[in-house]
Amino acid sequence: KSAYRFPAVTDDIKVEWISGTIQSLEFGRLVNQDFTMPIVSVLLVWMWIGVHTGMVLTWLLGMSQIMLSLPCAFFFYKYIFQIPFFSQMHILSVFLVLGVGADDVFVFVDAWKQSGNDVDQKLSGQSRLQARMKYAYDRTFSSVFNTSFTTAMAFVSTGINPLVGISTFGWFAATAIGVNYLFVITFTPAVVLVDELYVKPCLQAFCKPCPRPVYKKCCTQCCYAKFD
Repeated sequence: KSAYRFPAVTDDIKVEWISGTIQSLEFGRLVNQDFTMPIVSVLLVWMWIGVHTGMVLTWLLGMSQIMLSLPCAFFFYKYIFQIPFFSQMHILSVFLVLGVGADDVFVFVDAWKQSGNDVDQKLSGQSRLQARMKYAYDRTFSSVFNTSFTTAMAFVSTGINPLVGISTFGWFAATAIGVNYLFVITFTPAVVLVDELYVKPCLQAFCKPCPRPVYKKCCTQCCYAKFD
């Protein structure tokens, strides 16, 4: 905690004071201290993406997509919207992008996995692959748009705040959400396809199960059986 949050009181005197300079310095110090936490957050989210998706390339590049949302959002914020103000608080929007971006990746991957059951099983080859991608893309495009749009509008409403720090943070966060949505509907489908077409077959060929004896029960007797 900041030392300036405690009252300056002695037995016979009580001091009340305010200083804009010290307040600004304290705010910057606390924000910089809090910014060490995203490192842990990024690692935890990155690990959970790998656990939930079970897709190697999606796991490796999913976090790259999320983190790229911030510099790309800064480009629009700085050079398109022509907003010159930027502070440490804007960087803390990484927490927002981590949560929303990971959810968006989960939505697409879940839709892709579900397409394996819902798409016509009679299709094969490229036709089935196209049908699965259309299924997953249609579901992701609409559902993620709804969540991203409402979240972005919440921060746009923050952007009309008269305080410069709060207002600019709202515009930056809304831009980051929009950029992340664009990545989800362009970058993520390409990663999932490459994972499905190239990475997954290579891993399956490399990790073939080796024949070995297994133990099973046959009524009241025990026997050994081998894989075919």
